[in-house]
Amino acid sequence: MLRVRVQFYLVVSLVLAVTAICDPRLSVVGAQSDDAEIRSVVRDVFEALERKDLNKISSLWSEKSPDLAAARQRFAVLVFAAVGANRSKDLQAVSTQHPTAVRTKDMNQLAVTVRSVEAKQDKWRVELSVHNAGESAVFAMADPVRSDRSLGPYIAIAPSDTLDIGAVLHYPPPYSLYVNDARVKLKRVEPGSTLRETFNVEIPFTETIPPYGDTPQRHTVDHTTIKFVKGSVGVIPDEEAVREVLDRKPAGRFVYGLEQLVVGSFKGKRLIDLQTVISSKALKV
Repeated sequence: MLRVRVQFYLVVSLVLAVTAICDPRLSVVGAQSDDAEIRSVVRDVFEALERKDLNKISSLWSEKSPDLAAARQRFAVLVFAAVGANRSKDLQAVSTQHPTAVRTKDMNQLAVTVRSVEAKQDKWRVELSVHNAGESAVFAMADPVRSDRSLGPYIAIAPSDTLDIGAVLHYPPPYSLYVNDARVKLKRVEPGSTLRETFNVEIPFTETIPPYGDTPQRHTVDHTTIKFVKGSVGVIPDEEAVREVLDRKPAGRFVYGLEQLVVGSFKGKRLIDLQTVISSKALKV
C-alpha cells in the first residue's frame, strides 16, 4: 500500500510539473504570482486523477503542441502505473470481453502467416503477412517501435519453445518505464490484398517491451531451444473514426493505442478498443 501511495504522489508531482510548463493559464504565474490560478489548475489535476480522466489531464496541454499525442500516451502510462497492476488486468479483461470491432464475417476472412526467409548464425529473417480475403478494407499494424524507440517486432517467448513475433497495440503496463514510446503504424489492407513485412530477429532471442507482462523483466533464450515460430498482428476496421484519428497525425500514421475516437458509432472509445489480434499457426523450425 505504501509503495502504491508513494508511486501515486510521484505521478502527481510529474503531472503538476508538466502542467506548470504547458498550461497557458500559468504562462504569467511567474510575473503575477496568481495563487488562485495555481489552485485552480492543481484542483483540476487532482480531480482528474481521482476520476482517472485522461482526457481532462491531457486537455491541460495546448492543442497546438506537436507533442500532444505522445504526452497523452505518457500521462496514460503514469496514471495506470499509479493505480497498479489490478487496473491493468481490468483493462486486459475488458479487451478480452470485447475483443473486436471488426465484423465476425470480415474477421474470418483475415489470415496471418509467418514464413522463415533466412536463418544465419547471428539472426533470423522472418516474414509476417496479413491477407484480407474479405469484402471490407481493414487497417493492419506494421513498423512496430518498442518502448525504448528501437525498431523491430515485439517478441515474446511463450511457451518456452515458441517465439512469438508481432505488431500489436498494448494497454499501458502496471509498472513505470523511464521511456515508453511504443507505437505501430496503421496500413490499409484492401480486399483481396496482402500486407507483408520482413523482420530481423537477433540471436540470442530476447523478449522486448512491449509486450509488457506483470514486470519489466525480460528473458533471453538460446535459439536452439526454439522449436516453433508464430506471428501476431493487430487489425482495426476501416471506420470513419479511425480515419479521423489518422488525419490528426501530420507526422505519419503511427498510433499509440490510447487515442480517443471522436466521431461515428465508436465515439468515446479508444483506438485500442477496436483492435482484433490475429495469430498465425505455429511454424515448426
